[in-house]
Amino acid sequence: MPSVSLHWFINDLRLADNPALCRAAMADRLICLYVIDPRWFRPGRQQLPSMGEKRRTFLLQSLADLDRRLRALGQQLLVLEGHPESLIPELVRRYRVNRLTVNEVCTVNEYRTLASIDNACHALVVDTFAGNQLLSSRYRGHREFPLGFSQFRKQVEPLECRPIMAAPPSLPATPLPRTQPVSLASPGSGAFAGGETFAQVQLGKVFDGMLPRRYKSNRDALDQWDGSTKLSPWLALGCISPVQVWWRLLHWQDTHGFCESSYWVGFELLWREFFHHLAREQGTTLFRFGGMRNKRPLTSFYPSRFKAWCEGSTPEPLVNAIMKQLRCSGFISNRARQIAASYLVNELAVDWRYGAAWFEYQLIDYDAAVNWGNWQYIAGVGVDPRGGRRFNMDIQRARFDPDGEYVARWSGRVGIAGERPVEAIAHDYVGWP
Repeated sequence: MPSVSLHWFINDLRLADNPALCRAAMADRLICLYVIDPRWFRPGRQQLPSMGEKRRTFLLQSLADLDRRLRALGQQLLVLEGHPESLIPELVRRYRVNRLTVNEVCTVNEYRTLASIDNACHALVVDTFAGNQLLSSRYRGHREFPLGFSQFRKQVEPLECRPIMAAPPSLPATPLPRTQPVSLASPGSGAFAGGETFAQVQLGKVFDGMLPRRYKSNRDALDQWDGSTKLSPWLALGCISPVQVWWRLLHWQDTHGFCESSYWVGFELLWREFFHHLAREQGTTLFRFGGMRNKRPLTSFYPSRFKAWCEGSTPEPLVNAIMKQLRCSGFISNRARQIAASYLVNELAVDWRYGAAWFEYQLIDYDAAVNWGNWQYIAGVGVDPRGGRRFNMDIQRARFDPDGEYVARWSGRVGIAGERPVEAIAHDYVGWP
């Protein structure tokens, strides 16, 4: 009987450097699957949907690009809508799948879904691979995982990153009927377009030039395209892997020389790595009010304050501009995220989880571990050794928008027509933490 593998694409929407896909390609037949879960679009954490329109568009672009690349190798992407814990066992039974391959996930809900599938399919071999991290989740061996970034960085910096895996030159045939190509979204508009093709273009723009030499000095710019690598949207969906970025960085340093600024590109990748491993350690505490410190901040949920923050109608013009840029583009800089988060928690005294859920809904580069880990950091319930960060708005304006250009650029912008997720929760009946 021929062997049949099912590769479940989750946050690894690429062919190159995809260890789980390479393992699946050893079978006689292969099913390539992506599941769109309808729960993403229903009220969830803090009564907000997980995925907004900007994120959805970027995802659909990425799926269409992945399908095109698979078809060039004689395969196709099966896109189903439903609950993966129900759909995948049905596929396993119908097509007599022997092996399920996935790249490692990092949050408790993803682990539970995978465990449910494993329990439902007793004869199925489930293989997981560290395809979305620089290091395996088992890198630490017998060492206790450090709950501070500095200790983590000192542990992992001497370690060598795994090599890049080439994309499979060919793939086994699918046992599924031939389908029409995936066409789920219009071509990308604006700065970002989803998919491995566009991820590789941006990777080239970053490391074929001198951006790494300017990275540290420019990374805090509020709205400067070359102020950072802008690779995070493609990293979030796995259109590109952190390993690919890491080795391109090392090649750039070999060519142009090591400098402090280029070191900071790798430094930020290590922060991402840290948050991914930390999310596995935290489990459900990643989403709890008290965070990993089990410390309850002096905040609550004030519907009118939260609504004003989301819409960009607070008393603070800089925060308003940031929130309007977020709603219009689905992306804001790292500095802008810190300013907006600090304002919500420290000035408006709103429960940090509502801000994290709003970013989850809006950001095209949403990454559960990074987003919720960073919000814990700002709120003082995460890994910040200082117990939280409070940004002085006057200082932030003076340093990052001294002429008011950023505020002027975004002050008149509005969100997507018809978008009403804030109104859905901005009522007094919403439960308090």
